[in-house]
Amino acid sequence: MIKSLKNLLKKKSDKKIDKIDIPDSKELTKETEISDNHIEDKQEVKIIEKPKISCIDIEDTDVNELKKQGFNIENGTLGTKVKVPNNKQNDYNIVLPNAFLPSNLHEFDITILDLDNDKTIDYIQKEHYKNEHTGKSSMVLHSAFPETIFNPKPLASHLLKSSLNKLGNKEHLIIIFSTENYNVEYQTLEITETENYLKDQFKYNIYSFQDYVPLNGPKNGKEVIVCDNIDINLKDFLSKYTNQMQYNQTFHTSSYNKCLPLIKNTNGDLVSIQINDDNKTYIYFPQVKEKAKFLNEFLLEIAPSLFPNLFPYATLHDWRNKKDYWLPKHEVLLQQKEDLIKEYEQKIEKKIEEINNNLKKYDFLHKILTETGDELVTSIIEFLKWLEFKNIVDMDETKTDDVILEEDIQINIENGLLIIECKGIGGTSKDSECSQISKIKHRRCKERNSFDVFALYIVNHHKHIAPLQRQ
Repeated sequence: MIKSLKNLLKKKSDKKIDKIDIPDSKELTKETEISDNHIEDKQEVKIIEKPKISCIDIEDTDVNELKKQGFNIENGTLGTKVKVPNNKQNDYNIVLPNAFLPSNLHEFDITILDLDNDKTIDYIQKEHYKNEHTGKSSMVLHSAFPETIFNPKPLASHLLKSSLNKLGNKEHLIIIFSTENYNVEYQTLEITETENYLKDQFKYNIYSFQDYVPLNGPKNGKEVIVCDNIDINLKDFLSKYTNQMQYNQTFHTSSYNKCLPLIKNTNGDLVSIQINDDNKTYIYFPQVKEKAKFLNEFLLEIAPSLFPNLFPYATLHDWRNKKDYWLPKHEVLLQQKEDLIKEYEQKIEKKIEEINNNLKKYDFLHKILTETGDELVTSIIEFLKWLEFKNIVDMDETKTDDVILEEDIQINIENGLLIIECKGIGGTSKDSECSQISKIKHRRCKERNSFDVFALYIVNHHKHIAPLQRQ
């Protein structure tokens, strides 16, 4: 199947087919020729031989920034989506996957892959014609109505797996910027001297370049947290870029013990993982806004210590960082640094506790501006106690079946009785609601046979609006 896929031809097929030209296997996955003549360098950059890096669907501007650091890079692509003119029933076209992968990918050390590159181009007939072919039949891809967008990426992802499998025991790092998980179905068409035959159907996934990826559902968001229990330098590095990250796919580790969680969202879903699969290491990152800056820092400062065999020049003098070769006082200074960090963390933790206790203690001040019902009454009672009122009675607690509850709060004061009615509403009080407390006051005066009753109506109006914005 792989061999036949690599020989697919694209050809306009709304007319009778008299002659078909088939490309050789290099047409689908031919080695990318890189030309940097259009780049004006102010100074010559010395290319570092190792690691050898393949950048697949990484933007040219980002690749050029990596090259400025001397990285040895070749480009590739899983292909670009094509707008196919299948506008009505019985319309179909022959399409060629426009993917380009280095034919010697097995010689590379690192592959960097952006799965979210979503460009689309128009269908141009001559680009789907090949002029040379050997044999009496050919196998091509068949795109038919209602398909109007041909997506070659999952197919090319499957072909990329074939290239990665040729690595053998060679150590290799694959860095992936993720996209939402999806499948695409493909249909092959066999063209002979006399007839065309629809042949096999097959389905590939955008993540088909790896045998198994522990995928959960697609989910989009920007709020992420770097996981604990990972390399401290990697953790610090990832933390610097959390405000630039946007995730689109989640992962799991429940049944996959080769998987290391790196980043999660605020719901606990994993959005970045590392998979150690024999000689290959796959690192799945969410999308990052400044990819060139992110990759440069990762490849220059983080990856060499994690994958020293891939960076022989960067790790030439790494022995100096080992404890056996520490300079005088270095261990003492490191310990002092750790002590300061621990002391700082303890002080921060204590201050956070003080802040939380203070919020809890004075929470009633916010609640009298946001709550209604019993919660509002309770908050106002706390507020009155804070103002040092005594003899406060929550009338709801004294209610019996034969007594009609009217005011919410009573306070016995030196010169009489203070009654309070509380209400939280979305709008403003009606006149009838405002006058209700006066009626209650007159009844209490009659009960006491005295005019020493004072009435207060507390209303939390427009309770869903910030206090300074209320009318």
